[in-house]
Amino acid sequence: MPAEECTTGNPMDVPARQLPLRSYARNDFSFSTPSRIAYEGGKLRLRHYAPVEPAHSTPILFVYALTKRAFILDLALGRSVVESFARQSFHVYLTDWIAPGNTDSSRGLDAYVNEDLLNAVHVIAAERETSQVSIIGYCLGALLGVIYTALHPRQVRSLVALTVPLEMSATATLVPAWLSAQTVELITTLYGNCPAWVFSALSSARLMARMAQFRAEICGREERSEVFDRFLHWIDSDVPLAGQLFREVAIEIFGQNRLVRGDLAVGGEPINLRRIICPLLNVLARFDELVPPRACEPLTQLVGSRDRQTVVFPSSHVGAAVGIAAHETLWPAVGQWLAVRDPPPQRRWRGTKATAVREGLSNATHEKIEIPPPRHTIQQEENG
Repeated sequence: MPAEECTTGNPMDVPARQLPLRSYARNDFSFSTPSRIAYEGGKLRLRHYAPVEPAHSTPILFVYALTKRAFILDLALGRSVVESFARQSFHVYLTDWIAPGNTDSSRGLDAYVNEDLLNAVHVIAAERETSQVSIIGYCLGALLGVIYTALHPRQVRSLVALTVPLEMSATATLVPAWLSAQTVELITTLYGNCPAWVFSALSSARLMARMAQFRAEICGREERSEVFDRFLHWIDSDVPLAGQLFREVAIEIFGQNRLVRGDLAVGGEPINLRRIICPLLNVLARFDELVPPRACEPLTQLVGSRDRQTVVFPSSHVGAAVGIAAHETLWPAVGQWLAVRDPPPQRRWRGTKATAVREGLSNATHEKIEIPPPRHTIQQEENG
């Protein structure tokens, strides 16, 4: 693919960086909302969803996890997270990760954060003529978003972490006891990358055991729906994980808890979560079967943000993305939270970075909000 130079004339530019750019019509019908591919390079395909009405100043970079396909965030019309933000007047960019091949086993956090995500931010800056993005991360994508913000704090206007697996050392969810450091090393020695079937083994049985709850969250009073059928297709969409990234996440972050302890390094640079100074919204799913709330809660105490808020939403891990209640209440509320922290359009070029720092320090509060469960969610938990 020929490379084209990406320059915007703002402080986020790296003059010598060459970025391959692509822009063409959507042709992957696993996704529901019309989009275009704004960029493809490394192991990232960046999808752009244009707003329905004039946009807010700061575009959204939605960082998805890497172990399943990203269309869970664009599952169906009316049940699409990216569509919800586009209707709330945001330019939305979604990371549609490309599965690693045999030659990608050495790709780790440095490649995914300091190459793929950094390139995505530069492409967004060029297209939107802005110097900052707001990042929303989901699950492992939230982990990447947190690390990116710690490494590049001045480039992030606001950060939303949805079910971030931060403190996983004491949980037997994403990383059960049998997936020891020795097992991880054995898997990557044998296969190079972590095969997709490993994640099926880790999550499928747990997901199938909660199927009645998922049906209630997604379908409401209906027995079946097209949205639920597409959800079932997503459950079977596991993809491999690059070997080095698998080792770093499973051993260093989950097993040894090095990110929380403050001794994780990416690309030779220590990750200090106190460098995160932008407004932070930490969203927990109360009935999360993969990332328990206790694994997400420490984030607000580890960052340097003064404007920080924790929301406990009454849903499962996937219900937070595709549940009826999430699309009625959670995502409109997240959009409003971002909108009130968005700078006026005339201020987005000059002084944006300084404004982000000042406003991040101006409101020394941490508020925790518990959203009451919908009736069908309470019933499901009692019957489960």
